[in-house]
Amino acid sequence: MQRLAASWTVIRRQVLRVLNPPIASRHVLVVDDEPSMCEFLRTVLCAAGHQVVTATSADQAIAKYRVCRPFDVLLTDVVMPRMSGDELAERLRADDPNLKVIYLTGSREQLFGTKVLLSADEALLEKPCTPAALLDAISLVVDLRRQDRPIWT
Repeated sequence: MQRLAASWTVIRRQVLRVLNPPIASRHVLVVDDEPSMCEFLRTVLCAAGHQVVTATSADQAIAKYRVCRPFDVLLTDVVMPRMSGDELAERLRADDPNLKVIYLTGSREQLFGTKVLLSADEALLEKPCTPAALLDAISLVVDLRRQDRPIWT
């Protein structure tokens, strides 16, 4: 337990070092079927000043979304049991078309099948990610001045 606490302290320091200049606080829904990944993402985002709600399944995410909305960003694993991250994003965006989405994947081969473009309000992050990459992705999707771009640049 002490080792885990020390790890979170290191992550918090990395996050605070990355926050120059500080970014605006966002309401983020984190969805990953691996509880340890949810905890890592929550810790990094909370240390950066974001409000975070976590879920370990798409069904749980939908239930929490209904209670805690609106969210600025959905941060979701691509491959999960019962419902993919892409399907989850589609369902939540039916209610809120302005929801930004960051997809997490352990492998490029796991991606969406036929989807070849990300829109300006989407980003892709490979797992495992660094705190800096995670915070950069949050900043990226909330910056609406960008154009649609190929998924791999």
